[in-house]
Amino acid sequence: MFNFDARFPPEKDLIYRTTKIPTVMKKLILLFCIALLCVSCAPHHNSWVWAIENQTGQTLKLKFPSYAVNQMGSDFTYNMHTLSVGDNVFIRSVTKDRKHNLHFDYYFSEVVDYCGEEVYWQILSEDDVVLKTWNYSDINALNQQFFEESQWGYMYGAGSRNIETMFVWTFEIQPEDISSN
Repeated sequence: MFNFDARFPPEKDLIYRTTKIPTVMKKLILLFCIALLCVSCAPHHNSWVWAIENQTGQTLKLKFPSYAVNQMGSDFTYNMHTLSVGDNVFIRSVTKDRKHNLHFDYYFSEVVDYCGEEVYWQILSEDDVVLKTWNYSDINALNQQFFEESQWGYMYGAGSRNIETMFVWTFEIQPEDISSN
């Protein structure tokens, strides 16, 4: 006739199998959580920074374009920042997914896209006397080293928190930059 024991294992085997599955599942869940934790803690972004540093021996003011993009369009203005000797200011910082690869010209093309071709950067004295002006419209003229990547210091290194790599371009304002306009 029909052998019941062949279709259904003894009760002790059934208990063994039902208690063994949760143990395996616990291990799998633990491994999944550890893998998820490792992936979620890994840096996902790179950061690109354009900075201006004062190496002139006197306190200066820097006037540079700034903009904000919102639902109404873009809002364009100029920021004024006082630079003591040796100080620097970030004029633009961009953080994007690490699959992006921004280059030096990104900052200038972005500014022109939002602010127009007549945009400029100025160095002023503490008394607001204009010492130097770099007009983007004159980008191809002589003595416009501000727009040349070779005139900017470049470095990169490990970031912090969720920033994998940080890329920094720094333009050092030298005494000769402000001696003639």
